[in-house]
Amino acid sequence: MTEETKTTTKKEKIGVIALVAILIIGYCAYRLVDFDEILNPPPDELAPAELELYSFEDLVEPGQVNVEIMIINLGEETAKNINVFVRAKNQTGNILFEGNITLTCLILRADEMTSGAYTISLIGNDDIDIASKTNKIKHTIEISWSSGRKTYTKETKI
Repeated sequence: MTEETKTTTKKEKIGVIALVAILIIGYCAYRLVDFDEILNPPPDELAPAELELYSFEDLVEPGQVNVEIMIINLGEETAKNINVFVRAKNQTGNILFEGNITLTCLILRADEMTSGAYTISLIGNDDIDIASKTNKIKHTIEISWSSGRKTYTKETKI
């Protein structure tokens, strides 16, 4: 055996040993790492839908009060089946308006908004003196959706 053959044989042995070591390390790493989790990560947990009354705008006109509300979804999940029920009472507790209001959309994704409006007639209501500035209307706004419900109260001074 010549010197050159010995060197080649040593290099081959070292190469084979290195290859076997790489294969063993790779196999062990494969057994330790769950590649299914890497390739198919579990979905991130989204914050549930959280609807809030974003704005309440009331406009008092002779004989009526016009109200517009805006609702926003502050959660990350989509809010579905949104319903808004409003009850408006005068100072003596008589109901001036009661019912569901129509919204511009019934499904809200994260950071989306919707709005709705209603009108309260003051004409023919004996409990409200339109000329008086001390009258108030109390609005109870109940926002409900498939995964929650919130109630707000607002006041309108006439």
